[in-house]
Amino acid sequence: MSKVATRFPLAQAMPWAQAAANACADLSSAVHIAGSIRRQRDEVGDIDLVVLDDGENPWLRQQIGMRLAVEGYRQTKDGEHIATFTREGTPSLDLYYATPDTWGITMLVRTGSAAHNIKLTQVARRMLPVRQLKVSRGIVDTADRVIASRTEEEIFAALGTPFVRPEDREAPEYESWIREDGE
Repeated sequence: MSKVATRFPLAQAMPWAQAAANACADLSSAVHIAGSIRRQRDEVGDIDLVVLDDGENPWLRQQIGMRLAVEGYRQTKDGEHIATFTREGTPSLDLYYATPDTWGITMLVRTGSAAHNIKLTQVARRMLPVRQLKVSRGIVDTADRVIASRTEEEIFAALGTPFVRPEDREAPEYESWIREDGE
């Protein structure tokens, strides 16, 4: 039997996301809400935050974990680039750690939508072998050098596509762009 994910109205999830971001804000120079909340979806299944880990604070992850524990969260996953927290009655909280060099690609991928990410990957594949999209690194050239990853805007530009605002990434006209050419 599959587990049915609980969805929460955006208006209910937004304050939880903001409170989690605020709890971490003075520990990092950048903490941003991503995912379906950033896209302004009517309902969300989880809270996604991207935290800048610039290497300046060697205790950043432990401090964030302690802050969120005070807020009632329990850590359930601790990976190299992601930590997951749960709290009764709220969506799960996924923290994605990015460096200054991976900030843009992390925000882009973690904001989504899934269809948006698939389309950008398809666009990048058409540029092979000159350029390639690597989800963890950004746009790379044939020598495996990163040419775009620091901002979302530079990634779109490197792919030769217009920037799409997060809240427009699931608009009907954007979804038709996803399905063009029978894809």
